[in-house]
Amino acid sequence: MQWSLEDIYKKQVRGNIPPRKHLRVLGEQMSVGSWSVGGEGETSTSSGEGDFLKIISTGDPEEIAAALVHMSPEEIKQLEMEKKIDRAMAEQMLKAKDHCKSKPDYEAWLNCAGSLLGKVTTHRIDDVLRDYLTEKGWGVSSAKYAQELSRLIDAGVFGEDIFKLNTDEFYNFITGAKAPDFAPGSAHGNFFTDLQQEIGKINIKDLFAKELMEHKSTDAKIRNIGMGELALTIFFKNLRAAKGKGDLEMDGGEFEIKGHGAALGPTGDTIKINLYKIIEKPLEKGGLGIGSKQVMSKKDKTKVTKTVPVVGDKEYDKSSDFAEAIADAYKVALKMGKEEMFSDNLWKVIMVNYNDPEFDKKAVREIYDLIDLKNPDAVNSGIALMNFVRYTSKEKDIGHFMAHDFGASTGNEDKPPPPSDPANLGYYVYVSGSPVEMAKELSKAGNKVGFEKIKINDLRPRIGLTMYSGKPYYVSPVPLEGGSK
Repeated sequence: MQWSLEDIYKKQVRGNIPPRKHLRVLGEQMSVGSWSVGGEGETSTSSGEGDFLKIISTGDPEEIAAALVHMSPEEIKQLEMEKKIDRAMAEQMLKAKDHCKSKPDYEAWLNCAGSLLGKVTTHRIDDVLRDYLTEKGWGVSSAKYAQELSRLIDAGVFGEDIFKLNTDEFYNFITGAKAPDFAPGSAHGNFFTDLQQEIGKINIKDLFAKELMEHKSTDAKIRNIGMGELALTIFFKNLRAAKGKGDLEMDGGEFEIKGHGAALGPTGDTIKINLYKIIEKPLEKGGLGIGSKQVMSKKDKTKVTKTVPVVGDKEYDKSSDFAEAIADAYKVALKMGKEEMFSDNLWKVIMVNYNDPEFDKKAVREIYDLIDLKNPDAVNSGIALMNFVRYTSKEKDIGHFMAHDFGASTGNEDKPPPPSDPANLGYYVYVSGSPVEMAKELSKAGNKVGFEKIKINDLRPRIGLTMYSGKPYYVSPVPLEGGSK
């Protein structure tokens, strides 16, 4: 059966057309009344590469098949080489042209090619991401990460089908052409705000959805790639995969990143060190004069629900009241003129809890000497910042640190997240410099960042930002302006 150009064009526009318009659009070189899908060496008679890419952007397999009639294999390969279509789409287009070339008429061609093109499960974003992640230092894992992120995109992370976005805007952004540097002007900010001003018409809150920031993976050595690490290297030009032991690299320096509620290394409750017997001793024997009491379940008198600190006749309500107990015990030592003994003993207790020979003890001590031991908040945040210095000083090249508010909810899909869950709003706190300098900057961040309350056996508290409830994460740090003396 022979098909005219008018018949073919009607299939493309699905409607009536004025006389000869089909000739102007599809080209005068093709004889009216002919049917040919062409082969090697065919000449394109389409209205241009731009129109072909625009048709591809609709994502309609039948429309792509109709446009594909006029594209040669060489042109398809050229588009792939220029990264205007991805490898999966190029291969499927070439397969469609070859497999369907013997079809007797245009209707059969559309059915055949459209069926094959409908099976394309990735778009050029897959290859774009793979190449960009390779460029950003993710190495052999780049293809794996690109596929994972592409699946998120195809599943609707961006709030709408990827083909419906302004592709030029999106791809210019995703490949770094419009990506800004990560260069916060203060210690805290918001990713959405930082990025939105750089990317034109795309709504960053659709683009930078929490699913993308929450994505975690593993590398070729089955090491964890934490929340936000891949996304941040995509969206910020000067962030890339770390060559050393940090999470990322920024301007040649190691960059450590923590999500909401993240631990700074093993937490104190996982290393199983019993401090109770040490701290309950009197000062003269190396203790702190802080006792402890096991609180039994009201329903089951054989079951311990918590262990609370005790100072003199004062019994505290919670296990996490340890900072209050330290401050009260220090005030007792102060009245006895034994404040230096108390301070020395507390330092030794903390070192027992750390039980780690690799950190910079001198740097950690510098923070310790700045803690006002009379102030429970200063005790809590000071010990937390000591642990921060312990953690960051283990990796000598870490000069940048960020905590962000993305994290996994502990609730279920049918109910709102618990109040202490991550806010997932894009906020972050960023500091740079030596471990001590970064700790001092964190101490000035106020309620933008916080640490868990310390416990008798847990002197390595987690870090977090503002919570789902809108409240600060546990105890906000206080400025390290001076010690107890």
